[in-house]
Amino acid sequence: MTSTSASPTAWATINPSKPTVIGLYGLPATGKSTVLEGLRNKLGETEFAFFDDSDVIYYLVPGGLKAFQKLEDPKKKRWRAEAITHIKNEAAASGKIAVVTRHFMFWSNKELQTFLVFDGDRTLSAEDGGHLLVDGLDQNGTGLKDSAMRDLFSGPMGYSDEAFHQATLLLEEKCDDDIFESRCDNASALVPLYPKFISLLRRVEEQKHIGVVVVTCGVGRLWTKILEHHGLSDSVKVIGGGRFSDGYFVTPGVKAAVVSHLRDVHDLNVWAFGDSPLDIPMLWEADQAVVVGDEKHYYGCGLGHGHSRWSPARATGPPPKYIVT
Repeated sequence: MTSTSASPTAWATINPSKPTVIGLYGLPATGKSTVLEGLRNKLGETEFAFFDDSDVIYYLVPGGLKAFQKLEDPKKKRWRAEAITHIKNEAAASGKIAVVTRHFMFWSNKELQTFLVFDGDRTLSAEDGGHLLVDGLDQNGTGLKDSAMRDLFSGPMGYSDEAFHQATLLLEEKCDDDIFESRCDNASALVPLYPKFISLLRRVEEQKHIGVVVVTCGVGRLWTKILEHHGLSDSVKVIGGGRFSDGYFVTPGVKAAVVSHLRDVHDLNVWAFGDSPLDIPMLWEADQAVVVGDEKHYYGCGLGHGHSRWSPARATGPPPKYIVT
């Protein structure tokens, strides 16, 4: 699970006044370091600078990685932000494009047995936070309309890597970081979670053997703030893009890769929760697939058992369950 297929040159022209940082993201043992070394050998270090975020954290944190791993989540978050700033400063000072591996190492997997992987919009909530965010940006006078996003994904590119790259580019062009942060704050306050899922996630907080992550094709920062509003951000982590500074975006294939990695590499029992055809790839890969919506929605989206669009990748995969909302 790497960042995007866009060329470094294209990224560098987005905003020449800011350093360009390209992220190679992934779960542990997915080959990010190998990819980084391959890029180093192929691209050279005249125009590019290569970093592993673990090395940067080792350099910055007193006591190195061992001390970092003992910290509470809020302090870890601050040091990760410090590492990102350090890399940006290095890139700005050298004038080079930074390429960095970053790791989704949110949980200690020594005790984990089960993992819950949720889509965000229309799965954990009846609201579509992404629509609310874009509507808020339009009211702010940016000129970005929700219809522009819909037209983008309903066009020839569909839900391809190129389409998600273009959607991120639209957000970058229409609002700076301060406006983006403010609108995420506003939109997140308008997204209530389903009570049954709040109850479930609170119970999971008390269980050391269960991990939870939201993997969204939408805006990751927005979903982090939504979870913060409900007091769940410490126990429920988010994988999602929305800004080029994130270094990646999430496609349906990325969702599937997260689920299959948790299942195969970490030998976890994975439950995936989704609501739309975009979630089908990850539902295929899960040990247990759960569709959120009423029964009409369940079959109308092509998620019903026996429907031509539901064909589990693994022959032993059970038909999906559904939760009536």
